[in-house]
Amino acid sequence: MGFQPGLQSTHGILAEFSTTLHTRHATCVGLVVITPAKRKGYGPTATVTTLDQPRRFAVTRMSTLIISILLAWSAMLQAHGPTRQKVVVEMQIPASPDEVWQRIGNFQDMSWHPAVESLEGSGGSLAGATRTLTVKGGGVIDETLEKYDADKRSLFYRIVKVDVGVLPVTNYSSWLTVNPTTEGSMVIWKGAFYRGYPNNDPPPELNDQAAIEAVTGLYHAGLDNLKASFSKPAQ
Repeated sequence: MGFQPGLQSTHGILAEFSTTLHTRHATCVGLVVITPAKRKGYGPTATVTTLDQPRRFAVTRMSTLIISILLAWSAMLQAHGPTRQKVVVEMQIPASPDEVWQRIGNFQDMSWHPAVESLEGSGGSLAGATRTLTVKGGGVIDETLEKYDADKRSLFYRIVKVDVGVLPVTNYSSWLTVNPTTEGSMVIWKGAFYRGYPNNDPPPELNDQAAIEAVTGLYHAGLDNLKASFSKPAQ
């Protein structure tokens, strides 16, 4: 994990700090104050102040408190949960925005995506519409349409239910938008999600990288196929 080297270093510092303090508590009966040299050519000076029992106890309590705070801070860094990931794929399509939107703007039609075997849904392309995708190779994905803007050629949907063995993500949402360009259209497919394993120490197939690669592959497969369908010469 990204923080692991830093955490190991932190633990090393804390262990050394703790050992030093406890050693001092066991043997020290006073405080040694090091003062930088005030005159050129002279080294620093050390002043020993003898502590009575109450003051030694106070120093011990303060040192223990500092160690506890640092250890708690280190534990919090280790216990951080998954972070929200984002993927954005853009594809230039050699067709007008209206032509492209007509192909992909129907929430009840995913025939343009090669990974989708069949689709069943209801509600058309109105907010609140639902669809169930059966993907090739097995597995289903249940989705709901949250926002739809035909004028802006944009739709926003969420995955309601999916087995992480089919797509290793949780809390997934996505925008699909078509923008005009001088060469035709730019399709932008972007998604935000968490990895498939919500706890710490995920298995490799359910970690952040696996989620990012799966979603990126899903987007590229769909948009590459879409582009190819518009790039074929007219019969």
